[in-house]
Amino acid sequence: MANGFFEDSIQSSCSSKVIHKLIPISPEAILGIVPAGTRNILAKSLNISLDPEIICNNINKMRPKKIDIISVFSNNSKPGNKMRICLNAAEIGIGAEIIDRSKVVREKINSRIVSTALGIISTLPSYQSNKCEIILDKGKKKINANMTMAIVANGVYLAGGFRPACNPKINDGLLDLVIVNDSGSFKFLNSLIDIKMEDHVNKENIIYEQAKTISIRSLDKEVTVSVDGEPVGSLPVSFYIHKRILNVLT
Repeated sequence: MANGFFEDSIQSSCSSKVIHKLIPISPEAILGIVPAGTRNILAKSLNISLDPEIICNNINKMRPKKIDIISVFSNNSKPGNKMRICLNAAEIGIGAEIIDRSKVVREKINSRIVSTALGIISTLPSYQSNKCEIILDKGKKKINANMTMAIVANGVYLAGGFRPACNPKINDGLLDLVIVNDSGSFKFLNSLIDIKMEDHVNKENIIYEQAKTISIRSLDKEVTVSVDGEPVGSLPVSFYIHKRILNVLT
């Protein structure tokens, strides 16, 4: 949605550290959101009305709000997608795999409910956790996890309307990371219920962190990645937060 608002990222070296920058094509450009989809997760995260008629009638009254965005880099992305802009959230692991399989089904069966159900049925019973290394803030903290799913969130809500992160703010300059650990196959459902009920802060198999940069690589099998509900490739992947860089009408 917002990829066209920014020029390609610039990578430079400063004190042996790589710095990723995004340059707005126009600092005065404003993104307007008319929620016409089936889930409208970003609109929910921004507390925008879900009624397109109300949005259109009130557009002159709306005021721009600066929000954070995430730049996503993956060496294994599909051609032309090495860098993506993420507005709301990225999923890694079982969630992304379900999305990927659902998209394939939807090419043949034009029904989100049917394609999602078939994506879950074909993924959940056999999905196993994968050994992954997660690096926060360019090495300040490292986590080794037997990861079933990870969520890197900028917004408040994820698909289905639940809140995966404990204290997400879309303009605080921080990424919210949720890792579901050791929950392969149907055991994952218990973790998903905990997240849905917002009862996952002190669970042993759920890790919650905040950081400005996050890099994840698989030490095991190939792990699928999706950005704002679109499959983009597989691990390794890196996420960088850019604080209050995009103007959005709210």
